[in-house]
Amino acid sequence: MQGQQHDTLDAWYSKFSRLKNLTISSDQRWLAAKRTYYSATNNDTVIVIDTHHPKEEVQKFTVFAQPTFLNDNGIMGKDRMNRFTFLNLKSKKKIVYDNINMAFSLQESERYALLDNNSRMTLYSRNGDPIYSDTDIGSPYATDQSKKLFACKKESENFEVLDLSGNRPKKILSATDEIQDLILPLSGKYLFIFGKKQVHVYDCNLGYLKDLELPAFKDNRYKITEMSEAGTYLIESVSVEPRFNNNIVDVWYGNESDLKNRNRKINRRYWIWRSVKNLLEEIPTDKFPEFSAIGSERYLFAYHPTSGHNYVHWLPQYKIYLYDMLLKTYRFIGDFKGMEFGSPDIYFSPTKNGYFIGSEDGKSWSLFNLNSDRKKLINNKEGLHKPVFTSDGKSILFEGSDDIIKYDISKSTVQPLDISSDKKVRVLNYRERMTGENKNFYVRTVDAEKPLLCEIIDTLNGTTKLIEWLSPKKEKQYVLTKNKLDVKLADARSRKAIYVLEENTTMSPSIFKYSDTGDKELIYEPISKMETEIKKEIVDYTNSMGNKLRGVLYYPVSFRSDKKYPMIVHLYQIQSNAVNRYLMPEYEYYGFNVRTLLKRGYFVFLPDITYDSRGTGIAALDCVNTALDAISNHPNIEHKKIGLIGHSHGGYETNFIATHSDRFATYISGSGNSDLIRSYFSYNYNFNSPFYWQFENGQYEMKIPFSENKNLYLSNSPILNVEKVNAPILLWAGKKDENIAWDQVMEFYIGLRRTRKSVIALFYPSQGHGMSFKTEEIKDLTRRNLEWWDYFLKSKTDVDWIDKQIKEVL
Repeated sequence: MQGQQHDTLDAWYSKFSRLKNLTISSDQRWLAAKRTYYSATNNDTVIVIDTHHPKEEVQKFTVFAQPTFLNDNGIMGKDRMNRFTFLNLKSKKKIVYDNINMAFSLQESERYALLDNNSRMTLYSRNGDPIYSDTDIGSPYATDQSKKLFACKKESENFEVLDLSGNRPKKILSATDEIQDLILPLSGKYLFIFGKKQVHVYDCNLGYLKDLELPAFKDNRYKITEMSEAGTYLIESVSVEPRFNNNIVDVWYGNESDLKNRNRKINRRYWIWRSVKNLLEEIPTDKFPEFSAIGSERYLFAYHPTSGHNYVHWLPQYKIYLYDMLLKTYRFIGDFKGMEFGSPDIYFSPTKNGYFIGSEDGKSWSLFNLNSDRKKLINNKEGLHKPVFTSDGKSILFEGSDDIIKYDISKSTVQPLDISSDKKVRVLNYRERMTGENKNFYVRTVDAEKPLLCEIIDTLNGTTKLIEWLSPKKEKQYVLTKNKLDVKLADARSRKAIYVLEENTTMSPSIFKYSDTGDKELIYEPISKMETEIKKEIVDYTNSMGNKLRGVLYYPVSFRSDKKYPMIVHLYQIQSNAVNRYLMPEYEYYGFNVRTLLKRGYFVFLPDITYDSRGTGIAALDCVNTALDAISNHPNIEHKKIGLIGHSHGGYETNFIATHSDRFATYISGSGNSDLIRSYFSYNYNFNSPFYWQFENGQYEMKIPFSENKNLYLSNSPILNVEKVNAPILLWAGKKDENIAWDQVMEFYIGLRRTRKSVIALFYPSQGHGMSFKTEEIKDLTRRNLEWWDYFLKSKTDVDWIDKQIKEVL
């Protein structure tokens, strides 16, 4: 019976797929999207569409990673079996290569290179014709993905570096010194070659090689940041060494600010290389161990990456100084906090006016200038988020609560653009690049001379609009839909069109074309609509704190108004924002799938949850109770047959509610906390930090340390009321889970067992926080969840593994 259910689900799931990652060719003619299958039997494919002839046969080939256009000539991709496919868009000729280890796309030169499993590199033309091959090619590699490609080759006793960009390989270095790394910065002007003993620089434009008087260190890792167009580079060397040579004890210090690296020392050295004069200058690290390029010829940020870090926030906050490379001085800039991220996020003007913005309190923005000590606090009454500098450096655009807000730098004024007065607006056509690696320092800009492309979301009426906006009197609407839009669209406005992926409850993500006249055309629908339309309704309710919330109630397939049906409630904070998502039948990583349950005759209810000063669990219980009250008179819900399920944070919420409620007939909880105090005082190996930040300033939103309000934590900890659980509960966890420690589930199981409650716990030895896709474990969890619901909500009690708990007395 179990095998038959597996086969039935596999066969049904294999019929469904999801389109994602819509892209468009450089000439805005060809569309590509990845078609992903979550069943165990299907391989992902890429579909390619000619927008000039959208009704013609769609081209397809198997891929694993995202496919790449070769300008408007071809598209390519590699699958899980190391097969590489090149599709010529003009001739529609498809070439498949086997045993491919790596692939390189050279857009500007309209070529691609393939390295096979025998270390043979072959360069191909845009038509797929081989230009040349070379053998014994190996790592490291470097490419700008435009027209330059470099690789290494072992030739007898020598190590060679080859330029593979031309019509034949060009040897640019041959030495006995083993090559550790090749780095090609963004502009592609210079290739940095790091040997174990010597560092070289190759001028890619002039074609000559020179030595760089930079100490070479075996096993060091190097980073290079291009600081300006004038040819100035920041070179960083990183090495790691053990801090303690003691194999019998692991020492943890109370004043350690970097617990992740407590047992190792990270050494960094920095140099400035000015290529025009070939001058190399080391930056002293005696005062500050880290520096970051910020797009300036003269200045760098200097800071200690973890100084004073007490893990009240997951990521460190930075006390930043400005290092003047000309005067060799340091100037304090500010003590920065995160606004959009856990760590400080700072945004720089694209011009050389020296402006940048950041936050010193995590609540409001301040404007700084590299050339002075002055700073301005930006009025934040509008709730300003996601700053974008205009390309002329004169203004900053922010997302406000219901409009785009413009800050005029010279006038220090804040003014709405009047795109909307009561709807959420986002700017879509900005560009973003990081000024350095692994820090949230950005240049984020939008072209001041071109219209904004904006998304306007009307939550009240459930519509999304895309417009081109230059001024209140120069606005052009492209898209207006009640469907859910994918965040990634194909902008073809030069051809007076925008292509989007749209989906709704019963429509798989499909490609639509919107013209500048507002006309809408279906370009590609991967599968027809589901065999039965799914009924749903939005349930509005207000919790006891006066917060207005929403839930989504889905009706069983083939619903009849003269019948009653059991219901399953799923928990995880805010869920109503996904009301228009496609309900795809699939194996999900925590064994819960709405569409599967609807087909099996269940209502499914997804209520929203918000938190407040009472604590996470108590607030969740209140929200769930008021949500259930709002549908308590529904004539078709069998109110004695309601189940509750949650995973991760939803698993914690389920655990807590199970200890305080009598409204549910059964529960399923996966990977959820049960003991808040133990979790608060634990070390989390997923985040590599103490876990108390998650409670004080993270997902639990307690906003106060345990020491200052112990009762708050105690009253929201499920394990302390485990004896009050009054319905059967199924628990599960992966024993490799480092996000929520798997023995939190074991602790709840032990508590339930000790108090003689009806519980079964499933532990998966090779799985983590959720089940891996296309594994036997994800099938097993899905099957057991479905059997559990049927057993307790439909009285289908002929299930051996559940009978062993329910029918056998301890």
